[in-house]
Amino acid sequence: MSVARLNGKHLRDIPECSEDLKELDVSCNFITGLPVGCLDRYRLLTHIYLSCNELTGVPNFGVASEQLEVLHLNNNKIECIENMEKLTRLKLLNLRGNRITELGGLVSNREIEWLSLSGNAISHIHVEQLGCLQTLRFLGLFGNQVTGIHRQETHQPHCAVY
Repeated sequence: MSVARLNGKHLRDIPECSEDLKELDVSCNFITGLPVGCLDRYRLLTHIYLSCNELTGVPNFGVASEQLEVLHLNNNKIECIENMEKLTRLKLLNLRGNRITELGGLVSNREIEWLSLSGNAISHIHVEQLGCLQTLRFLGLFGNQVTGIHRQETHQPHCAVY
């Protein structure tokens, strides 16, 4: 398995890596966004760590999204959950510590098992926003202003909400 650990290197862009890359860690850098197509050559990529950067939105991962299972975007400046449509194999999504105000944009992500939205600014959760996540086992909402969530609303009998 090819892994690139480039965390804490003061990067502003993602450097070229081996085409057989499966795991990319560029956390703790100064990345503000990803140009569309910059990860297209990494067709085997399953894990991306973009934590602790300067992202203001969820990047469009292009072709790299086809195999992606783990995505860490925590501790950025993301305000909206978007560009998630092609991430259909995603099992873990970490969006903790951003500026997200609404839960949405996850309709295509039916395989998500672990979702952290803790430390954002979410106040309302509607039934239809979670109904599509049938495999969800963990939902982190700690540190939001959610006034309440009812287990029957999640439609996930084995989902732990924190």
